[in-house]
Amino acid sequence: MAEKNLANSHTSDNSSVVSSPTLAIADGKPVVSSLTIAEHFGKRHDDVLKKIKQLDIPDDFGLRNFAESSYVNAQNKEMPCYNLTRDGFAYLVMGFTGKKASAWKIRYLEAFNTMEEELLRIQNKTSHNQTIQAISDCLIRDNTVHAFINEACEIASWGRVSKTELYQYYKLFCERNDELAMHRARFFADLYSMLKDVRETRPRIDGHRCRMLLGIAPYPQLDAPSKVPKLPAPKTEPEIYGHSSPKNSIATAKTIIFQNLEQLPRAERQAMLMAYDALIEAEQVLSVEAENE
Repeated sequence: MAEKNLANSHTSDNSSVVSSPTLAIADGKPVVSSLTIAEHFGKRHDDVLKKIKQLDIPDDFGLRNFAESSYVNAQNKEMPCYNLTRDGFAYLVMGFTGKKASAWKIRYLEAFNTMEEELLRIQNKTSHNQTIQAISDCLIRDNTVHAFINEACEIASWGRVSKTELYQYYKLFCERNDELAMHRARFFADLYSMLKDVRETRPRIDGHRCRMLLGIAPYPQLDAPSKVPKLPAPKTEPEIYGHSSPKNSIATAKTIIFQNLEQLPRAERQAMLMAYDALIEAEQVLSVEAENE
């Protein structure tokens, strides 16, 4: 006696049913090919096609459950076939009789049940994941830090700003947009999680260590509400350059740059921010020179 294949079942007359039900997925539904039906039910494929064409069914039912398809035979010739849904399969094999046919009917219906349950599980999981993603997207959209980064900051390798200045700009951004600013610690926690390339450094400026961020630079909002007071216009008296120390001149230049950023096109803002970066480096050089004197 042949060894029983655990993947197959046996009919009551002890005749083995060869292979297992074979289903495929089409348009999100499990289907079975008319070729497979012919093989498993011991019929000629031509006869199965003829049986399908002779079925007395409404057109809409036929379109939903008997999808025309094709396959390439051993002679490399394209031949017609059908892909049947569960309902199409049940309707077609209704007239197939015999113990072997009955066994295949049961096994195919069980296979359809299993496949549909698995598809439903996957769809539910996908829907759950999509819901989580939608909530996450909503939280990001509502996050003032995310909005501040997108709308009021330049993310670039040359960017440089002190943590204190950045947080002040963030609070000003929130004020201009009628939003509640996050606590400083939460602000930087969110910022670091969103911008992996931004890093902190602590250069010595004026004899003190200053916490700086590299990779980001803020610029004022162009469309700030009129109720927010504008920064004062820069003083233009020539004596501020002629009679000031280098440190004071650098500080004045930094102030002028930030006061006029909002009046410049985006490309020129980038150039000004690079100039601001150079001024910070100049401050550091002056500090080192002062320490060595």
